[in-house]
Amino acid sequence: MKIFAVLPDDCSEMDLNSCLPNMRSTGVHYLYLRNFRQPKYLENYIRKINQFGIIPIISHKYKNAIGNERFGIHYKGSEVADMKPQKSAYAVITASAHNCPDVRKCFSQGAAYVYISPVFKPISKPADTRPILPFAEIETLTACYGDRIVLLGGLSIERINILKHRLKHDFSIAGISMFFNAGHINNYQIQ
Repeated sequence: MKIFAVLPDDCSEMDLNSCLPNMRSTGVHYLYLRNFRQPKYLENYIRKINQFGIIPIISHKYKNAIGNERFGIHYKGSEVADMKPQKSAYAVITASAHNCPDVRKCFSQGAAYVYISPVFKPISKPADTRPILPFAEIETLTACYGDRIVLLGGLSIERINILKHRLKHDFSIAGISMFFNAGHINNYQIQ
């Protein structure tokens, strides 16, 4: 299981600095800087995240604005048609999807991991009206791709532990609320 934290939209640099040590000790592998609104500070954030042994992931739109720092790139579901298989210049390539056919397309275009959501009603987006993914689809995807499937949406430690017991195959997780709580990562134990 790989663990992807997703930076909240309102997270300040000070909040991030206070969270990174706990993220490292909790086992976070990747930190997706979703909806990053300060491109001129992006390289500083990437450098800081790298210092903690966590791989930052940014939108593919900003990939040419970064110097020699190690980072991954992400494509949203609506951008997958523009996705081109990349060389190994990036630490990781991720994409997001909301159904099985789109997940398969993302993998065929070169994604290493695909976020699929919502698995449960999103905690960080209470107004989200998208339908919850059927468990059978999640089971099919994890059977095909294992931990390359990143489950997102409404995850809590209890729900992750339930999924670990119900799913027959490995998977990865991503989340905002389960990691960030008033600027601090929650301590958790996945059984």
